[in-house]
Amino acid sequence: MTGVLFEHGSTSSLAEILPSGNEIELRARGPEHKALLSVIAADLDALNDSFKGLRDKVDKLVPCNCKVCAAEATPWFFSQKDLVRRKEHGRLQVECGRSYEDVDVLELLDGIKMGRAPEWAKEDTLAGSKPTTGEAPRTLGIFVASSSELCEDRDEFELYFRTYNDQLIKRGVYLKVERWEHFDDAMSKTRKQDDYNQVVRDCDVFVCLIFKKAGKFTQEEFDVAFGEFKDRGKPRIFTFLKTEPVDLESLPDEELKSRSAFKKKLRDLGHFYTRYRSIEDLKLKFRDQIDRVIEEICA
Repeated sequence: MTGVLFEHGSTSSLAEILPSGNEIELRARGPEHKALLSVIAADLDALNDSFKGLRDKVDKLVPCNCKVCAAEATPWFFSQKDLVRRKEHGRLQVECGRSYEDVDVLELLDGIKMGRAPEWAKEDTLAGSKPTTGEAPRTLGIFVASSSELCEDRDEFELYFRTYNDQLIKRGVYLKVERWEHFDDAMSKTRKQDDYNQVVRDCDVFVCLIFKKAGKFTQEEFDVAFGEFKDRGKPRIFTFLKTEPVDLESLPDEELKSRSAFKKKLRDLGHFYTRYRSIEDLKLKFRDQIDRVIEEICA
């Protein structure tokens, strides 16, 4: 067996090991294909990170979508890390090495086709400004923090709200879901966690998911978000506690203590959490919350 097929509703994705043995090819089709690919790629990143020394030896390649490559069985490929760096520096066109056509970086990365540079790519754009008719959508960054036990919930959360963007684009809003699995693996001058914390400071919405335990880094990210909120009123913070039945006797005392201590911290801060029973319950409850945030921004 050299591959596995993933299905989510009417969307499917095939992950296959190529004959070379050192490459995995991901292909997807269906209405949610871009979001499903992103979730699977994030899980592969997490798997690679579990092997010491492998992180810096793995790269993700994105196929070119120009007219020439679209007709080829084997298109030109771009390094995803290079595309991300281009996006960060506002370089939103890249030349195909086969056809020499200019290709849209945002379309390659996110599946979003735009006829003009988005407002956030311009130096003189004010954060939080409302787009006018014909302008690019306002990007809202959502950082999702949780321990590894809720990885599946994070996957489903990201998949759902990436798909929800199809509706929000018409309202001039685009949700960008951030997770630590998405970030560049390049060495940091400080702790890698410090890089994640900076993304927390820059995001518009911080979502914290807790189940059996409150992990050390999840708590640190919450503290960073809360401190930033007190200083600037941003990011908006939403904390969700999963209440799915669990055998408490099977859990280590340290996990239970961390969960209880975190709940007490929330009470002391005057921050109230929302309970959710399942991922579908979480989607519904957060969608209600994010719709209110969007209404305020677009008012």
